Amino acid sequence: MNLLSFLRAIYPTFLGILRMIYPYLIGAVIGGSFVWWAQGVRIDHLQSDLTMRKGELSICQDTNRENETTIQKLKAEVKRTNALCESRLKSNDELLKRLRDIDSLKKPEAQNEKGGIDSDPLLRELNSMFDEADRKN
Repeated sequence: MNLLSFLRAIYPTFLGILRMIYPYLIGAVIGGSFVWWAQGVRIDHLQSDLTMRKGELSICQDTNRENETTIQKLKAEVKRTNALCESRLKSNDELLKRLRDIDSLKKPEAQNEKGGIDSDPLLRELNSMFDEADRKN
């Protein structure tokens, strides 16, 4: 028995099996192509969603960087303002101390013969707060 005679003997049986499987095979190919198309649509949708999310993420990162620089600038401004307030407070404390010292002075009972500035310690202390240019004006 050679190969050709063997194929002729199997051919009618093979055609019968093929005719029985053929509709299912066509259905499987059509179903597979539909599934392939549906997966492609899903992948395209997910890729566009990913691109959109990456864009949103970059916008958020840029906004965060801008907010960080704004926060740093505000912290520096608060620090400068606190330093300025501390210096003003120190200056005010010194002025209050000086005014208390001046208030604690008492006028002498007997005045100097000249009756000038040197005779009154209160006037002398008040005048010492200003420089010569202020006294002339």
